[in-house]
Amino acid sequence: MLEDWIVYGVENGTRVDFHFDDTGGVEVIVRLDASANNSAVVDAICALALDLECRYFDAQEKQFIDALPQAILQALVDSKAAKFVGNPRDFIHDID
Repeated sequence: MLEDWIVYGVENGTRVDFHFDDTGGVEVIVRLDASANNSAVVDAICALALDLECRYFDAQEKQFIDALPQAILQALVDSKAAKFVGNPRDFIHDID
């Protein structure tokens, strides 16, 4: 990894990346594995966001999500990834 980039988690699963910029800012990137139980991770990232007074951005839906576990978990349940994990055949069939 890069020296200004810290990664927690695995490449093909739930993962949290911290990318530090030259001004002392940090970008937090969270990827949740839709096939895993992410409750502990969601609780931790929500606590982090509350401490930093920020929200998360859902790139799929192009909207901000409040740092509340139920909001993050609902976004995950509604995601294309969760639909694929739930029924890959139907998901692929329904792609426009």
